[in-house]
Amino acid sequence: YNNRPAYCGYRTRHRMFVHWDTGEQELYDYRQDPQEAHNLATRRAWKKVLGVMKAKAYAACRPLPPGFRW
Repeated sequence: YNNRPAYCGYRTRHRMFVHWDTGEQELYDYRQDPQEAHNLATRRAWKKVLGVMKAKAYAACRPLPPGFRW
C-alpha cells in the first residue's frame, strides 16, 4: 500500500464511493456490479447518487488522511 494515494470513501450495503487524492473518483453499485468492474462515477445518470455519496464521505472522513485534499 506504500504507493497508493491517500483517499476517503463511503460504503453502504449497496454502493461504494471513493475519492482519491489524485482527483479520481469511483462509484460502484453492488446490486448490479459486485466485482466493482464498472465505475459509475463519470456516468451522467449516476450524478445525483455520486453527489450524495461524496457528501457522506466528506462528513465521515475525519480526520483526513495525511496528504489528502478534496
